[in-house]
Amino acid sequence: MSFGEHLEELRTRLIHALVGIGIASVVTFAFGMTIINWINEPLLRALRTAGLPPELIATKVTAPFGIYVKVCLIAAAVVSLPWVVHQLWKFVAAGLYETEQRVVHILAPFSAVMTLLGVAFMYYILLPVCLTVLIIFAQSYPAPGGQEPGFLDWLTDLAKLQVRVEDEGQTAPTGKTADNGGATPDATTPPVESAPLKVAVRKKDPPQPKEGEFWFNTVDNELKAQLGGKIRRFQPSSRSSLRPMLDQGDYVNFVLYLTVGVVIAFQVPVLMSIIGWSGIIDPALISKARKYCVFGCFVAGAVLTPQDPLSMLVLALPLWGLFEFGLLLMRRTYPKDSTS
Repeated sequence: MSFGEHLEELRTRLIHALVGIGIASVVTFAFGMTIINWINEPLLRALRTAGLPPELIATKVTAPFGIYVKVCLIAAAVVSLPWVVHQLWKFVAAGLYETEQRVVHILAPFSAVMTLLGVAFMYYILLPVCLTVLIIFAQSYPAPGGQEPGFLDWLTDLAKLQVRVEDEGQTAPTGKTADNGGATPDATTPPVESAPLKVAVRKKDPPQPKEGEFWFNTVDNELKAQLGGKIRRFQPSSRSSLRPMLDQGDYVNFVLYLTVGVVIAFQVPVLMSIIGWSGIIDPALISKARKYCVFGCFVAGAVLTPQDPLSMLVLALPLWGLFEFGLLLMRRTYPKDSTS
């Protein structure tokens, strides 16, 4: 192919890749809220574990729409990635030898599997651990002055509270004057007896709550009441002087940063396989420097995760295992026999 033909081929592949991204964008924008809810679920679960209401905030008027567009575009790029890589492969395959093409046919699926494993590890293991540790740590801050009552104390007092329910048109209890414009109370109307306020503990809101009914939703961690025909929410406070108010945009950036770091880390076996196949580095040399490589795994665990030691260990130990797996692949693919 001439230089002009190469440019024409590149143009064709780029158009095909952009069309694939466009089609994926239509799908992701249709299911944008579902994707955002899926991303938020680990954080909401961590907030429930810490006894906080499962909700996030937006600090700017345009933030909700901007976050929606950002998440949908990133999801479209991820969904269309196999198609884009296929177009890239169609462009470069003509310049590769048959043996090189065979290696790519093996490594490309291997890299895709490691990418999926990295995303699953991040979402189901690393992210919940990081969020739970950080939020619970924030709740460990002392109360202002050490005298503010916590939510449990307030709920206990509320359960003991004696309330009077007075229907419209009835008189006030004995010993008090009703606020009826100075009119004389009707002696035939009996006073309303006081009764303790009962707060039911539920996992779901009642389908048809009665007016004045109170209940505590253990999933939302909120005290709720049916007042004025609407469900009113009373968010719990805690003894901590620091209450996490997490921004949706910051959380999306945090998840994106963590995902990219973990996915790159999970490509270590793929990279080591390429190095071993090309013969650039002898696996025996890597084996002798194992202690430095293990140290690097722990450094990467500290850099790619928040600063808490538990999150660092949760990532560093799998990285160590990936390094050992990659070293085994290097020994299998290295063109010369070597022992370590």
